[in-house]
Amino acid sequence: MKNIYLLIFIFLLTACSQEKGYRITGEIAGLSDKSRVILYQIRDKTPMAIDTVESQGQVFKFSGFLESPEMLFLGIEGISPKIRFFAENNDIFLKGDIDHPDAIEVEGSESYKELKLLQESLLPFQKDLQSLRDSINQAYEDNDRIRVNKFEKKYFSVIREEDMYIKGYVLNNLSSPLAPFLTISELSHVQTWEQLDSIQMAFDPSLKKSVYYQDLSEWVYTLKRVDIGQPFPNIVLSDTSGNQKALSSLKGNVILLDFWASWCRPCREESPELVALYDQFHAQGFEIMSVSLDNNYAQWVKAIKDDDLHWNHISDLKGWSSEGGRIYGVKAIPHKVLIDREGKIVAKKLEGDALKNKIRDLLDA
Repeated sequence: MKNIYLLIFIFLLTACSQEKGYRITGEIAGLSDKSRVILYQIRDKTPMAIDTVESQGQVFKFSGFLESPEMLFLGIEGISPKIRFFAENNDIFLKGDIDHPDAIEVEGSESYKELKLLQESLLPFQKDLQSLRDSINQAYEDNDRIRVNKFEKKYFSVIREEDMYIKGYVLNNLSSPLAPFLTISELSHVQTWEQLDSIQMAFDPSLKKSVYYQDLSEWVYTLKRVDIGQPFPNIVLSDTSGNQKALSSLKGNVILLDFWASWCRPCREESPELVALYDQFHAQGFEIMSVSLDNNYAQWVKAIKDDDLHWNHISDLKGWSSEGGRIYGVKAIPHKVLIDREGKIVAKKLEGDALKNKIRDLLDA
């Protein structure tokens, strides 16, 4: 009897130790022998190398284990950009030509196959959006503001339709590994924290191990923390002179927290409006704190000078990885947050007369 128990124990131990991971095999025509191939995963919006190999002829291999399916990236010498594919613990094969990285085929990943089918169903939206982008750019070149507004209205309408399509897909596939991935990557910037929380609560419990499920939990927390009615979280970044400047130093005033960048055309187009607001209300206790999502110091400072933005400016010059943007959950710019004299967030994303009237009301309160 003891021997039987011992055999059962050994069998279970062996089975656990042989938990299947992923085995990725790539065969890329035109790849030089001993080319460096790097496997990446994304953490905190940053590619993190998890393995590096040298190709044997045109073939390379990786093996490892994933807690749940996720998007991985391959950096291959001689190929740009990185090849991305949804991986899972299975035998996965990549095959293609070094001169056509976008056409590299992936087999063995059911998650990748599912994502590919979804992407194909989204092609009509993408076609319409590209056509509208071209029309918007042409209208800008022609300096025709009426056409710009017309095409932008259509553009954002198509985006909303695409978002609703993706949301419908998620709600109809709540046990799919793609559900949390699509929610955080495609829906997180257009849904309220209440809507996102509701979607997440409906996910199959098996998805709780997903890195995207965890990312979504953190994102919902961020949005709740900067919701209307909440006290503003502080930001401390460098001003244009390199000195540390805190948002909290402006407390007691009505503050417009403005996320922007020198390269953001819609942001720059709003500059005259912001200048007019600042000049009209500053003497009554109105301040602007502009947080730049620039990477380049010279371009940042030049834009401030060119647009005559004569108020508080801070940045860490980390682009979309900006600490200020992270704290306030910024995924698109321009992004505005209005703060009252008591330090509470009272409005977001106001523009034009709505913004002007709200500032006046807060100053008169």
